[in-house]
Amino acid sequence: MDMDQNVYDEMPAWTFQVENFGYINKGALTLKPLTILCGQNNTGKTWMMYSMYGILRHLPTDEPLPEIAELTNKLLVDGYVEWNIVEWFERNFTVIQTYINQAVKQRLPEILNTEPEFFSETVFNFLISSDTSRLFQKGKMKGMLSSVIPVERFSVEKERHSAIVKITLPNNRFKASDIENTIKELILDLIINKKMGMNPLLLPSERNGLHLLFRELSIRRTALLSLWRGNNENFSDLTSNISRYAEPIAHYINWLNHLGLNNQSKSFDDAIVELDFLEKIIKGKLEVDKDNNIDFLLEGDQRLGLHLTSSTVNSLAGLWFYIRHTASQGYVLMIDEPELNLHPANQRALARLLARLVNKGIRVIISTHSDYLIREINSLIMLSQEHPQRADLMEKYGYSEAETLTPEQVGAYLFDKNSIQAMEVSKDEGIIATTFDEVINDLNETSDDIFYTYRHWNNKVEDAA
Repeated sequence: MDMDQNVYDEMPAWTFQVENFGYINKGALTLKPLTILCGQNNTGKTWMMYSMYGILRHLPTDEPLPEIAELTNKLLVDGYVEWNIVEWFERNFTVIQTYINQAVKQRLPEILNTEPEFFSETVFNFLISSDTSRLFQKGKMKGMLSSVIPVERFSVEKERHSAIVKITLPNNRFKASDIENTIKELILDLIINKKMGMNPLLLPSERNGLHLLFRELSIRRTALLSLWRGNNENFSDLTSNISRYAEPIAHYINWLNHLGLNNQSKSFDDAIVELDFLEKIIKGKLEVDKDNNIDFLLEGDQRLGLHLTSSTVNSLAGLWFYIRHTASQGYVLMIDEPELNLHPANQRALARLLARLVNKGIRVIISTHSDYLIREINSLIMLSQEHPQRADLMEKYGYSEAETLTPEQVGAYLFDKNSIQAMEVSKDEGIIATTFDEVINDLNETSDDIFYTYRHWNNKVEDAA
């Protein structure tokens, strides 16, 4: 698909509902402009992140959808159709929802790189809203769609506030099955939103190692693939020597391998402020050459290979390249544990950077164990409310309007007791993160008890002496 413009002017609602999914017996979450996943280790956060990434990136189109075969035949005969997509969506809403959930079920083993039987008891629903038809009608669309053969393309156009999609076929060399699958892909792109949902990037918690080893990993896989081509009888022996990655990891490695090709491209023009903000955290900037060698440029033009940099620079390298070369309004950015290797002061600064990205129209999804990051986000939420001393507070602590977040922009979820629980997001306090408060209170009580017990004993010994 190659659509030239956003389909929607606003972000569609995305709700995921799961049962019997790893550690999660039952739960649901709705993605907001900023969505935060919290909870102890081994509670299902990473699985959920990976799965949402894979679903938003691609859903299969194997099964039929109502009326699409007839639409395809008319297009083949006449070369042109006008299709009321809003009426079609509303007429077939229940069937479309079932279709999407079946596609999700099919995708899960691919996303997590395991056998289908592993999810035989799993329910994983991607719930669409009936209000999606309003977004269909509101949006404008113009572009070209490719069939299986890339050179064979047909045009799609829809005016703003119109329900009619106009499809033009330049010739009849297309196969009916190719057209039907392409139209189904278009429908899924409209439901998810091609620009908003189909370009996600997930920065995994393994990113520090991947930033240093991605070229070797790719070379090894390429060598094994070449060996298999010459000796495919021993395919099982060869694959036993290849590590298994979840799909987001494999895609991240592939993204890293294309950095050298994309080093001339720029993200949206007004991201320069966010890039400067990040460079203040890492105290320099990054550069990649055509061979994917990554260097860190310190202030004063000193140059270091990435392997010689601090863990902070390494941890944030992927985010720097994302903002510099990939980010665009409406894209989806996922980060597993953004606080990795960061001093608390930098965790606070990173929270402000993520808020800036959200306010630039990037949907951000993170999993975190950082109380510092959550508390900084809470400050940004509280500062979104009017107050006589608001301007003074923002100037005193160096905040800007670009960093404030309304409670409606933020969704926070606690993974606990084999479930997903929505956490309250208050305009007065921000996120009510009891998962951190309980540990901090317990730590304070333990520390105080030890301190005063020892102090009392020492005082008794001194008095006795």
